[in-house]
Amino acid sequence: MRRLVDYFFENKKLYLILFGVLVLNLVFFFFLTLNEYNLFHNTEYEIENVQKELRTTVKNYKKLNKVSKNVKQVKQTIVSIKRKHMKVLEEDFPRLTGKIYGILTAYNVTFQHISYNKKNLRNLGIIKVTIHIPLKTTYYNFRRCLNDLESIPFPVVIERISVNSVEANSISATVDLVVYYRSKKK
Repeated sequence: MRRLVDYFFENKKLYLILFGVLVLNLVFFFFLTLNEYNLFHNTEYEIENVQKELRTTVKNYKKLNKVSKNVKQVKQTIVSIKRKHMKVLEEDFPRLTGKIYGILTAYNVTFQHISYNKKNLRNLGIIKVTIHIPLKTTYYNFRRCLNDLESIPFPVVIERISVNSVEANSISATVDLVVYYRSKKK
C-alpha cells in the first residue's frame, strides 16, 4: 500500500490534471445536459398541451363538420324545391295575378290598387315577390277570400294580414302575399 501512495505522490501532477479534467467534464456535462433535461421535461408538458389542443380541435371539427353537412343539406333542399315547385317569374306571374284578381272579384272585394315588391334573395337564384293587397269587404266574404288565397299552391304564402278597421258589416284589411320564383337561367 505504501508503494501505491508513494507512486501517487511521485506522479501527483498527472493525477491532479486527470482529476481537474474529470471535474471539468462533470461541470460541462451538468451544464450541457441541464438544458437537455429541462427540454425533456418541458417537452412532456408541451405534449400534454398539444394533446389537449388536439382534443379541442377534434371536438370543434366535429361540430363544424355537422354544421357543414346541415348547410349542404339545406342547399340541396333549396335546389330541389327550386326545380320541382318554383316557376319562372316572367312565365307564371301574369297567370297568378289573374287568379288573385279572379278571387277578389268573385267575393265582391273592393280594392283600390295592388302593389308588388320584387327582391332577389342572396345568390340563391330565388326571387321573392311581395303582393300588397288593401281590401274592403264583409267579414264573411273576407274569410272566404282568405280561404281561396290560402289554397293557391306552394310558392304563394300569406305573409301578413293587417286589419285596419272593422265596422258593423264590413272589414278593411291589408293582405300581404309572398310568392317565390326561381330566376331565369343565364
